Amino acid sequence: MKTGSSRSGAVTLADVAAAAGVDRSTVSRALRDEAHRVSPATIARVHAVAAELGYRPHHAAATLRSGHSRMLGVLVPTITDAAMAALFAGIEDAARVAGYLAVVTSTGSDDAVRLGALETYRGRSVDGLLLADSLIGQPCPVNGMFGRLPVVSVFRQGPPDHPSVVADEYAGGQAVAEHLLDQGHRDIVVLGTPDRIPTFHDRIAGLCDGVHTRLGAAGSVRVVRTGLQVDDGYAAMSRVLAEGPPPTGVFAINDYSAIGAAHALLEHDLTPGADVALVGYNDDPIAAHLPVPLSSVRIDVGELGRRGARALIGMIEGRTVDLPPLPPRLVVRASSLVAAEDIRRRVG
Repeated sequence: MKTGSSRSGAVTLADVAAAAGVDRSTVSRALRDEAHRVSPATIARVHAVAAELGYRPHHAAATLRSGHSRMLGVLVPTITDAAMAALFAGIEDAARVAGYLAVVTSTGSDDAVRLGALETYRGRSVDGLLLADSLIGQPCPVNGMFGRLPVVSVFRQGPPDHPSVVADEYAGGQAVAEHLLDQGHRDIVVLGTPDRIPTFHDRIAGLCDGVHTRLGAAGSVRVVRTGLQVDDGYAAMSRVLAEGPPPTGVFAINDYSAIGAAHALLEHDLTPGADVALVGYNDDPIAAHLPVPLSSVRIDVGELGRRGARALIGMIEGRTVDLPPLPPRLVVRASSLVAAEDIRRRVG
């Protein structure tokens, strides 16, 4: 695409306006997602053109005009997790297009590390905060430290006094329950994590409620507390198998723990999709490429990040934000395509 870019080579607001077929003020409003002044179609077109041209706002000039640092602080539990990496990539993408810099800190969900990160962000005069590391019942000292600084929780439901951009994790758990129940599974084990993590609490609650709504006392759900890594899933599944007959259905709280569970099952001569129905969560890219492709609940985590950043920027710039939960989708693959009756017939 040819544009009338400046002789310095930098793409300007005028270049984006010319390429998008709108005036400069419309581009400025669209890049700030001012849906009350610009149509959604125009906002989408301007964002696409800006990204294609490589437009970068002039941060120093914007800071002088507005008095804002154009920086967003982001707290995640760990940046090495695939879901958190995708989340931050989405945040960074939306922030960059709007002329903001996103700065991330991995807290390990540790209160002391979290507080230190907040102190650092205060020193850098960030314009707003995105919290992706919230725990149930965890106090958030943001108001005391920053006054009325805009704060948005993303991925995990945060404190009730701050808006949250989240997926409908409860519905994700319910979808897993429906899938397993439709195939006759009545004995289900959940490889879960401590229930202070809101997303995992909601996933487990959705599954348990789905089972009990359909089966009442006839349904059996056992939650085995475990961590989130491959080794954790392996250790938890190994314990379950050592304690008695294997369940016919297993729901692992994320794909990493599901991969570990699959390893433990194979070591006990049990094949996912033949001897046990196994479902994970997050639909990491590796899920479709395992020896037995893994069924998993897909959440567009990158889109959550983009929505979170846009919502926070909207609050910073004085706009009303709409934060509906992002719907999940269960992607069914070979690991869970086995009926309980077929398993019982093979074992019997």
